[in-house]
Amino acid sequence: MFLYYYDTTAGTATITATATGWTSASLPVTVAPGALSTIVVSPASATIPAGGSQKFSAAGFDAYGNPVTIDPSWTSSLTGTFTPNTGPTTTFTVTSGASSGSSGLVTATVGTVSGHAAVTVSSLKSMSVTVSAGVAVKKGPYYHVPLTVRATSTTAPIAGAAVSLDVFSGTKCSGTAVASGTGTTGTNGTVTFTFKTRTAGTWCAQATVTASNYSPGVGAKTFTT
Repeated sequence: MFLYYYDTTAGTATITATATGWTSASLPVTVAPGALSTIVVSPASATIPAGGSQKFSAAGFDAYGNPVTIDPSWTSSLTGTFTPNTGPTTTFTVTSGASSGSSGLVTATVGTVSGHAAVTVSSLKSMSVTVSAGVAVKKGPYYHVPLTVRATSTTAPIAGAAVSLDVFSGTKCSGTAVASGTGTTGTNGTVTFTFKTRTAGTWCAQATVTASNYSPGVGAKTFTT
């Protein structure tokens, strides 16, 4: 007697044989996924500003929908870069010179099997940057002034933005900076620096802020010690 077992679901199954007057017997069976049939890229579509980035992931399946482990290579009909170029996940960055409204595909490929996501290029979102100065407090020979930089877009905070702050002597933010610092905005869109000086006077603080998918922003504030 011969038994043929057919299954379309990958995983572990148990085959049990029974007969009157006989002790039943079981046989565990491991069903492996079939050959790679399709690749699904997520998200299936995305709108990315010129110079902006989007994370994509790729999942492989056999002809019956069972997951297949894959290590695809990534390409795009749009000009941009992938980080990394291979693997189940990647981040695609559209070149800053891409035309608003242009469209193309992001593609994950293994051998002759490919999956795609549709990408449309949009304009960078605008960013508003404000700098505020707290009260100067003198501690020993030094004045300490808290300087808070806030980055927003249509009043919503921008978290994870890179901030560069320069402080200049005088009422204008020009010339050679007397102090500089860098930081990253938190979930509330702000980061705070402390300016320290021995000199009483007037100062100008200027912040330059950059964030993925946003146009760079600049803000300034004049304050005294």
